[in-house]
Amino acid sequence: MDQNGAKLPSITVLLPREKTMFESPKGERTVYIATRVGQAVGSLLRRLRLSYQDDESHGKIRIDSLTLRRWFKPKLPSTSVSGNSGEMILNSAQLAKGIAEQQRNIRISNLSL
Repeated sequence: MDQNGAKLPSITVLLPREKTMFESPKGERTVYIATRVGQAVGSLLRRLRLSYQDDESHGKIRIDSLTLRRWFKPKLPSTSVSGNSGEMILNSAQLAKGIAEQQRNIRISNLSL
């Protein structure tokens, strides 16, 4: 444990992938592609703004400890001494409105994988 809190390990997520064969000028080739679950996990991490190494198609995603630490300790908007709190309330209201819209979209859409 250091002055910034507990040490976070890097995380490796193993994802399912499918084997696909196709014809090329050099003959039949085999490639691995990400399944829908792997694509959904990658999409979720991108929406959470968590950067990761590797690719869903390789069946492995690695999130390093620095990325996790930054994600768990986001930078808060700085307010100056002369800044008004109305600006912060406005940002909170916009955030609440955005969350409500996302919830409504989730309820009315079909999110089956």
